[in-house]
Amino acid sequence: MQWIFARPLKWRLALLFAVMMVAGAVISWRLSDMGMRLVDASTNLVQNKIPELSKTHRLRYQILVLKGLLVDAERAGISSGLHQQLESTVRQSTQLLAELQQQRHRPALFQELQLVLLQLQQWPASSSPRAESLSQLAEISELLLSVLDGIDSGLMSDAGDYQQMVHTVTEGAMRLVVQFLLLLWLAIALIVFLSLIFLREHRRRQRLSMFPEHNPEPALACDYQLTLKYSNPACARLAAELGFDCSQLMFGKLLEALNYTDGLEAMKEHRLTFCGRTLAVTVVMLDELDRVHMHIKDVSEAQRVQELMEHRSNHDFLTGLPNRRRFEYDIDYWLTHQNCELVVGMLHLDRFQRVTSAVGFGGGDGVLIRATEILSNQLQKLALPDQPIALYRFESTRFAMLWVGNHRPEAVSRLAAKVKAAFRQPVVCGRSERQFFFSLSQGFSSSKNSSRDAGSLIRDADCAAGRAVGEGGDRVCFHSELQSQKEQRKLRLEQDLRYALERNELQVYYQQQCCESEFISAAEALLRWQHPDLGMIPPDEFIELAEQSGQIIEIGEWVLQQACEQVKSWNREGRRMGVAINVSVKQLVVPQFVDSVKEVLALTKVDPSLIEFELTESMLMENLEAGKQAMLKIKAMGVRFAIDDFGTGHSSLAYLSQLPFDVLKIDHSFVKQLPRDPHYCKVTKAILSLAKNLGLTVVAEGVEQQEQMRWLRRHGCDLMQGYLLGKPVSVPEFRKLLALQPVVH
Repeated sequence: MQWIFARPLKWRLALLFAVMMVAGAVISWRLSDMGMRLVDASTNLVQNKIPELSKTHRLRYQILVLKGLLVDAERAGISSGLHQQLESTVRQSTQLLAELQQQRHRPALFQELQLVLLQLQQWPASSSPRAESLSQLAEISELLLSVLDGIDSGLMSDAGDYQQMVHTVTEGAMRLVVQFLLLLWLAIALIVFLSLIFLREHRRRQRLSMFPEHNPEPALACDYQLTLKYSNPACARLAAELGFDCSQLMFGKLLEALNYTDGLEAMKEHRLTFCGRTLAVTVVMLDELDRVHMHIKDVSEAQRVQELMEHRSNHDFLTGLPNRRRFEYDIDYWLTHQNCELVVGMLHLDRFQRVTSAVGFGGGDGVLIRATEILSNQLQKLALPDQPIALYRFESTRFAMLWVGNHRPEAVSRLAAKVKAAFRQPVVCGRSERQFFFSLSQGFSSSKNSSRDAGSLIRDADCAAGRAVGEGGDRVCFHSELQSQKEQRKLRLEQDLRYALERNELQVYYQQQCCESEFISAAEALLRWQHPDLGMIPPDEFIELAEQSGQIIEIGEWVLQQACEQVKSWNREGRRMGVAINVSVKQLVVPQFVDSVKEVLALTKVDPSLIEFELTESMLMENLEAGKQAMLKIKAMGVRFAIDDFGTGHSSLAYLSQLPFDVLKIDHSFVKQLPRDPHYCKVTKAILSLAKNLGLTVVAEGVEQQEQMRWLRRHGCDLMQGYLLGKPVSVPEFRKLLALQPVVH
């Protein structure tokens, strides 16, 4: 149905006319067939049935007359006149029987008629028939009447069939006529409906035909032979602007530009550059009118804006350099379409925050633009025609570099050195004329050592650059498969660490701290991670990840809870022994940490003096004032503090007197040199002397040899801790150690 209404009106009307013709022909054939059947039945009735009925009635009359004569003969005897009447009646009956016998429509009945006829023909015609002959004639008459009754019954049945047939044919003809009339009315309604559609479409086209005249956009109309038939005033104005004398000339050139020399095809929109303008040409085919309309729109300004937006989407707004989106596209182009080897570099300007702190964000933008110019100029000098180098900006002070070609690591190192050399001269801030010196952290990957796709190359180069930044900056790092595996492992550990607590993968081990008598005096709680796939993860591998991701706060609270519960358990067993817990400065400066400590101590009812928090001096220096305030609040609860890894950080001796430390732990890097290295012996003696003067308890870490323990004991070290005395063990194993020796607090 949709296909029908989608066709032009003339096609729809032609289809409707064809349907009506076919329907009329079918109905006419049916009516003709019914008429022929009726004619045949009527002819049979007139020519056969009615004459047959007439003859049977006449014969019946003669038989009845014959029966009357026989009755008279029986009652009064046979006279000559009666005899003549009998002969005449028999003769007439015989003649009628002979005529009826010729009818072959009822074979069984007329066989009986033939027998009766033979009997009548054999009846004696003597001048004085006997009584037996008269009796025989009476029997023949009775037989003939019964046969005639059968013939009459058959004729009446035929008459009924004829009547039924006439009724059926008449009724069928009436139905066909009614159906044809309904079809005719439906056709008329459909014609009216299509006419209304046509009129509405015609009015719409009339309105549209007036639109081009007032349309500010150029419009053309031509036939299917590409002969121009119409152009509106806007088209004439466009032709004049483009330097054509008339619309006809512009139309011809436009067809050439569209490459439409043989014919036109409908299309949505075709953009082309025509006489310095960008035109959007839409072709509309009007089959009913055998016309083609061309609507022209000057989209030069829109094209310019689109190109500008495209440029901005692929370039950095501040520096004008291509951005990350363009970077990924270019990598894909060189790898896929040109099949070239590539070197990808990620460049970071180190410590740029000091610039914005000094001259503000506006001044920082100026410095960044100048640094970009230095980078770009240096790379252009190093580029070759067949080995181009392109510079890109990602965000902030992160730049990317794309070097086309198969370059060895030595060549990349030389390139990185020359890029670094470009920043030996200061970068001047235009506003304040202040000078800033920069160093670069550079990371490189190549398509030979990484997967040949943009994502992998960028990821590997960025990881290498991140490693350069993490190592202090001002250096060059290269991607390697081993480093990639480390990064992948690091990422997995960071993700899995988020679920380690709820999966019960973290455990608290304890390492004994012994006094000079080698009895256990205290223990240090050390965190261990039993990974289900990777096995036991070293603390120095996942603690840093927990620090960086912020998970150290939640994990630290859990360790505090576990350690306090363990101290409570030892106290119930009669062993008064303290425990040292490593605390991150990030934990310490969180406002709710102090409340958390107070809550855990209250819940476990542990003596606060048995709890000792260890802080590394280097981490404490990151947020000294906030850390100091938290330490004072916790110290007021009775908890002790220890400074861990003393001598390896950057703290001054003044901090030892300002901060509420109770314990000083000598780092294992000093202990392992004892007593062989005189220099370390002197430094360690100085630390021991300083601690005693400040009233601090001293714990030596990493004691692994008898000579070390004897030296420390001889010089007054309070507690010792190391593999010589015992390695970190689980709670059940530590309970076994406690069962073997007393606890000296």
